[in-house]
Amino acid sequence: MTLSLKPRGLNRFRNALLLSCLLLTSVMACIGTPAGAVTVQNYQLKRPQADATWFQQPNDCTISYISLSAFQVLIRGQSTPVLNLVINTSDCTGGFGYLDGTTNDVQFSAKATNSATLTGTVSAHGCAYDGSGMLLSCTDHAVDINLEWTATGAVARGQFINHIQGPDGMSMERSLGVTAPADATGTVKEDGNLDLISGVSTYAYIYSLDYGSLTITRP
Repeated sequence: MTLSLKPRGLNRFRNALLLSCLLLTSVMACIGTPAGAVTVQNYQLKRPQADATWFQQPNDCTISYISLSAFQVLIRGQSTPVLNLVINTSDCTGGFGYLDGTTNDVQFSAKATNSATLTGTVSAHGCAYDGSGMLLSCTDHAVDINLEWTATGAVARGQFINHIQGPDGMSMERSLGVTAPADATGTVKEDGNLDLISGVSTYAYIYSLDYGSLTITRP
């Protein structure tokens, strides 16, 4: 069995855009309003993001897949960096394993969809299983990341607009965004020495998402 990955920048962008909209809409739906009060809620979010995927298949049954996503959440002047790392492996015996981690303790910056940089360390937890699915071991690792993204192709633009009017009020949402294919270069080192991406094929993208919503609720 031979697997192949084909990057589809526009689909990846649309998925990220819709996910951001759904998450923010859910958060707003949980905010209560005082009885008898007209409530106006105005929400703004900007989110530069860079993704990279490394896929390696030396033979028909051995696969290594690394997925990394870094983004900066800017909400009402407050900025929070986020890094998500996921590693999946499988071998010819049917054995498989994973390693994943998330952290805010990183330095991430992006210039629109032209370039991005990421530096930091994520504490990742992983487990290995044999071909029958039996747990073999679980370990913790420190993964040091130092990456640069540089856009390499034309940008794709997207827009999401939603307007709901009802007897109890109205709600408007609008999301605008751009994504571009990119090269991701640098190192992803496990426990300070093993570079997990050296010589591995890379698919990378840079995103820029801008979301806003306005909700008016009448008593």
